[in-house]
Amino acid sequence: MAPYQYEPLDSKASEIRLLTLHPGCFSDQLCVSLHKTHISRTSIPHFEALSYVWGSLENLADLRVGTIGDTYVSITVNLAKALPYLRYEDKPRVLWIDAVCIDQQNLKERGHQVQLMRDIYGLASRVVVWLGLEDQDSTYALDLMDELSRKIDVDWLNATMRPSLSAVDEPQWTDLTQLLPYEEKELSALYFLLHRPWFERLWIRQEIRLANPDAIVMCGFKTIRWQSFRNALFCLRQKAKKREHLGAKAVPFHNRIEMIYQMSDDASAIPLGRLLRQTKHCKCSDPRDRIYAMLSILQKSERDMKLEVDYSLTTAEVYQNLVLRYIEHFKSLKILASCEMQDGPPSMPSWVPDWSVANVADPLWYANADAQSEAVASYLGNGILRVCGTVSATLKTTEEILFQNSSNKTLVSAVAHYAPPDVLNGSYVNNGSLLDAYCRTLCCGYFGEEYLQPLAHFPNFEKSKAILKNLINAADPTAEDLSTGTGGHRLLDWFWTFGQGRSFFTAVEGYIGLAPKEAKPGDQVCILLGCPMPLVLRPLKNKRYRVVGECYACGLMGAEAFLGPLPERFESLLKYDSVSSEYVRIYRNIETEQIFEVDPRVEAQSLNRQSQSPDNSSSGVQITPEFLAQRGVIIKHFELE
Repeated sequence: MAPYQYEPLDSKASEIRLLTLHPGCFSDQLCVSLHKTHISRTSIPHFEALSYVWGSLENLADLRVGTIGDTYVSITVNLAKALPYLRYEDKPRVLWIDAVCIDQQNLKERGHQVQLMRDIYGLASRVVVWLGLEDQDSTYALDLMDELSRKIDVDWLNATMRPSLSAVDEPQWTDLTQLLPYEEKELSALYFLLHRPWFERLWIRQEIRLANPDAIVMCGFKTIRWQSFRNALFCLRQKAKKREHLGAKAVPFHNRIEMIYQMSDDASAIPLGRLLRQTKHCKCSDPRDRIYAMLSILQKSERDMKLEVDYSLTTAEVYQNLVLRYIEHFKSLKILASCEMQDGPPSMPSWVPDWSVANVADPLWYANADAQSEAVASYLGNGILRVCGTVSATLKTTEEILFQNSSNKTLVSAVAHYAPPDVLNGSYVNNGSLLDAYCRTLCCGYFGEEYLQPLAHFPNFEKSKAILKNLINAADPTAEDLSTGTGGHRLLDWFWTFGQGRSFFTAVEGYIGLAPKEAKPGDQVCILLGCPMPLVLRPLKNKRYRVVGECYACGLMGAEAFLGPLPERFESLLKYDSVSSEYVRIYRNIETEQIFEVDPRVEAQSLNRQSQSPDNSSSGVQITPEFLAQRGVIIKHFELE
């Protein structure tokens, strides 16, 4: 047989190819045909889109194309094994399968087709997820998932569940204080099912998020609705399991459930930063796909950047182009917070995150160090980015945070070890106590009461501080203090989460915090206009700087470097915005409980300006270098290489 010759697609007309899988018995030779068609919101052909794992590109199989003639396309063994299960005996089945419907040797076509993924998976009559052949009790595991989904109703928006109508007399299924009634056999089957390669593949994130509610999951001949699968997974995540039945598999099982949970909610558009965080451990064969595989499920404002898929560019060019386009489009340096200095010689400028390598440290969220200012940045060429900001601190000491394991004993010991001298009685640079600062540093400032609707599963500051004081005093915490769900457990859990991959630092100016593990004395904590996170920069002999990474610096996370301390009668809170799927910063007057969207420190400056210039009708103040310089902030330009 001769290789199949693809006819060119008309990219301007949003043309795609569809595969018709001709009917036959399970053991018959496979035969398909390909035809071209247009796809758009107003012209939707009927087809199903397959979501699967390509598998090894070695030992390819031949797939016959056309009922007449001898042509073929090469497909992976994984796909060859799936097609007999997908074929109907009595009628043809129309599918879109990337490996066959895209001419994989045509880089330009690949790029155009990736741009159409939002329409392909979003407009398909349904998405079919293929997990692989039946193995390791997979049918039993899917039966468990199906049965569990029938017991519960899940409210994904509010992250809650309740008994279904058919299980109103079985409240134990949604009671978070009761263990799931699964023994070793059940948990083992679920463990192996959820560790199938499909769940860790990068591309499937967009494929399943774009799918309509009719999507199905197949494993061998067993089929389950995706809606049922994800609802069961929600319950698995929320409910405690019998860890003794999992043994060494307990932590990987927890991590895998968390990974799948992050792709199972209702959102079909997600902020770029969150997507990159959620997918850092996902697998793909081409590092450029770290970006390209996310484009179809970005928020509209980020899709408006009009990033093009171009496989003729190098990985470094793709990443750098994204950073520059992001800075230009949003007037923001927020994307620089993803930078993390690695060991060895750099493969690209330090201000370009290397998304091909998973960051060691978990990212920080929702800081406001830059007072929500716009970036003042320009690309000078030759890998040099010029930015504007201020130096707030110089690192005096750094010590990498190391944990032997995640046991309470290890974490309690670490909390005491990294505590600054005189932590119980010392004062801090912001006129607070050193104990307050250390408590906030261990949790990177993430406490439940920092949100307009307090988050019960986050640590509580006062409870955490009381337990921290006992730990440092060498008091023996009770099992109740550190049991799951208590203030002590949450404090240690947050420290475990955010301490890994970071160093504890003290600064010449008296600040303490968590810096990237590669940080060293002499590095500087800088607040850049347009970057909500403080960045650690390393001064070089040529007067330029390298980005070490983001940091938590207690006393600098809330725009103090630019605007000074927040007035005592105000508190800064986070409020969930359903439109952007993000938390936004608001301010509440503690005395009147009135809510403000504008920082009172900026508003006060605005009112002051208006009183001095009554004819000036502007009610806002832009945080510019000139504005900050007038306030006495020492502003400088940094050339990052």
